[in-house]
Amino acid sequence: LNLPGAHVISTGSGTTVAIIDGGINMNHPGIGGSLLAGHDFVDGDNVPDDMPGGVASGHGTFVAGIVRLMAPDATIRAYRVMNQNGYGDGFSLAQAIERATADGCNVINLSLALTAGHRAVNEAIQYAVSNDVTVVGGVGNEGQDVMAPATDPNVIAVAAIDSLMKITDFTN
Repeated sequence: LNLPGAHVISTGSGTTVAIIDGGINMNHPGIGGSLLAGHDFVDGDNVPDDMPGGVASGHGTFVAGIVRLMAPDATIRAYRVMNQNGYGDGFSLAQAIERATADGCNVINLSLALTAGHRAVNEAIQYAVSNDVTVVGGVGNEGQDVMAPATDPNVIAVAAIDSLMKITDFTN
């Protein structure tokens, strides 16, 4: 990744990144730095902690770790919209995007996929972009077509590559 070279250009100082996912382990020693709680839309409280015991457990924490490596001086804000099994709803996702925008996040990370497009999510993304927020979304990991919200033209779609810089067989 040439992180030392990238960090000469920017370390993320002054940037707030929203991780909208299944929560973040707020006490993880590898994330450290400026980690702030946003909101937990699953439990309806202000503790968006990553919950153990499901297939989605640890995903938001992993994403936050990547952000910390890439932008060590950025502030990370956690928003939980999926339970530990990876289930959530478009309405909560739309609320989280709007909340992250209102909270002053500069970048919103959506490493999640919807089974279909969602009007409220599209409108929330448009709201974020109209407020100068960069929205990044994962294309999905099923080896199929790109999934929403990465299909939205206002979202920077991200796919997986292997060590040879080739697209993986599982990425959409």
